[in-house]
Amino acid sequence: MKKVGKIILPIATVATVAGVVAPLVVSCDKDQSRKALKIEINGKPKGTFAVGEKFTTDGLSLMVTWEEGQKPEEVKTGWTTNFDGKTFEAKDIGTQNVFVTYAGQMVDYPITVNDAIVSIKLTSEPTINSYYVSQKLDLTGIKVEATYAGGKKEELKEGQYSTDPENGYQFQEKDISNKKIVKVIYSKTIQTEFAIEVKKDVVESIAVTQDPTKTKYLPGEKLDLKGMVVTATMASGNPMPVTGYTTEPVDGYEFRDADAGKKKVITVTYGTVTAKTAV
Repeated sequence: MKKVGKIILPIATVATVAGVVAPLVVSCDKDQSRKALKIEINGKPKGTFAVGEKFTTDGLSLMVTWEEGQKPEEVKTGWTTNFDGKTFEAKDIGTQNVFVTYAGQMVDYPITVNDAIVSIKLTSEPTINSYYVSQKLDLTGIKVEATYAGGKKEELKEGQYSTDPENGYQFQEKDISNKKIVKVIYSKTIQTEFAIEVKKDVVESIAVTQDPTKTKYLPGEKLDLKGMVVTATMASGNPMPVTGYTTEPVDGYEFRDADAGKKKVITVTYGTVTAKTAV
């Protein structure tokens, strides 16, 4: 026997409730120095938990009857349970009984512990893994597999996870990298990632998409390229009007007799690419 204050308790005491052996904890607080006649579950305690979640008695209260014929008293704190401080593990999956002890009496209620995702990984990366600035992230082809605490594996559906950057994000100059990281996020602590390449957009070709306003000349008149529009096709596939190009002959070229009756070819050069038109 072990002496605690003025109350003598066995060193180890157990009780059997509905065929289940559970620890019987008798409180020695001054407010609970007397034994209750009966305790009953009141309120709606949290009844569903997931693996990795910590047990709580949120929502629980007790109706305590101290003496026969006495009106029950509601108690909202001061009890102990067999799951105090417990973080649920895979072995806890299923239905469990919570044994609540207060003032020398015990009552129980059921809870359910559900399996939970503990990790994710990519089983297939997106089809496109290389981009130019101004192109948009396309996650077509991605497959994300989740592993549960109990060992089960399943493919997550779109909407069950998110990505950073998100699908459809338009790449900018700041994203240029041969290893741009894309995070795949199930929760704050359960994530994975993959890398893509983001390159600077470059001009692949140019074309004269609008001829100059004036296209007919007589000898002695000067070439006027006003109104001409030159459009570049970028590596990303996007069209982009450009300026700063050069021409041969140059703007202001004076036509000669030798040019009469002929189409004069205008060669437009932008960087290393060229295009042609004629007047």
